[in-house]
Amino acid sequence: MKYGEHFMGELIPHPMLERITMLPDLAARETRLGKESGKDRAGHREKAEELSTEWAAFCEDIREHGIREPLKICPIPEKEKKSLPGRITHWIVDGRHRWQASLDTGIAFASCVIVSLEEAADIILSAVTRRHFSKGSLAYMSVLTCPEVAMGGAKRKASTQFKTGPALSAGPVEASAMTAEALSKRVGVSLRIMEQACELYRELDGFPALAREAEASVFSGSGLGAVCGWVKGEKTQGGEGAVAARPKKEPNYNHLATSSLVTLGNVAKAWPQLEEHRRADVIKGLREVLHTLPPAVRHAILS
Repeated sequence: MKYGEHFMGELIPHPMLERITMLPDLAARETRLGKESGKDRAGHREKAEELSTEWAAFCEDIREHGIREPLKICPIPEKEKKSLPGRITHWIVDGRHRWQASLDTGIAFASCVIVSLEEAADIILSAVTRRHFSKGSLAYMSVLTCPEVAMGGAKRKASTQFKTGPALSAGPVEASAMTAEALSKRVGVSLRIMEQACELYRELDGFPALAREAEASVFSGSGLGAVCGWVKGEKTQGGEGAVAARPKKEPNYNHLATSSLVTLGNVAKAWPQLEEHRRADVIKGLREVLHTLPPAVRHAILS
C-alpha cells in the first residue's frame, strides 16, 4: 500500500458503491416523503431530521478536525478514465462520506492510502458493513458488493447500469466460491435475512427505477420482506414489465450546473489555504476540464 495526499476533485466513489445510498441522499429522500401525502409523514419527517442532524454533525467534525483517517482509493484503469470528466484518477473504496463531507466543507486535499484493484472488492465489503445499519441493510449491501451470491455465480454487472451515461465496469468476477451462508456469517446476519436480500436483488434486476426507490427504502430501515413484496406488486401491476414500460420523465439537467457550482465553490473556499504549487495544480485541472467542453459551451462560460 502507498500513502499520499490527493486533490478531492481527482476522486470518485467506486462503481460498486453507486447503488448504496449515501447519508445525505437518504436524508433528502425522507424529507421528500415527509412532504408527500401518506400515512407515515410524521415518521418520515422524524427520520429526515435524525439523518440530517447526523450528517451535519459529521460535516462539522470534518470541518473542525479534518480527515483523521485516510481515504482508501485504487487507481482507475485507463480504459475507464475515458468516460470520466476532468482529471479523475482514482476510485474511492473506503471513505466516500469523508470525501463528500470534505467537498461540502471546502477541504481540497486529504491523505489517502492507495490499494490495488484486486483488493478493492474486499475492502468495500468491509467498509459498507462497518456502520450501524439494520440487519436487512447490512445483508443487502453485502449482496450489492457480491452479486454473484444472488445470481448463482454469474459475472458481476457494472453497478452503474442504472445510470444514463457511459457505464463504469466494476470488473468481471468469476464464478465465486462465496455462498449466501458464508456471506451471512461474514457480515453477522442470519441466513434467512441473507436469502431475503438475494431474492430482492434478483427481483430488482432489470428494473432500475424500482431499484432506486426500493434500495433507498431498505437503507432507511424498511424490512427486506416488506420491500420485496412491494416490488413484486409493482412489477405485476398491469402485467409483467409494466414498470419498465412506464413513460420516462424528461431529463433534468439542473444537477449539472449545481454540481459545477458546488465544485467551484469548494475551490474558492480552499483557495486561501492552498500553497502556490497546489494552486497551479487546481488551475491546470480546471483548464483541462474547460478544454474538454464543446466550443459553444466554452464560449458561453468565457463570454
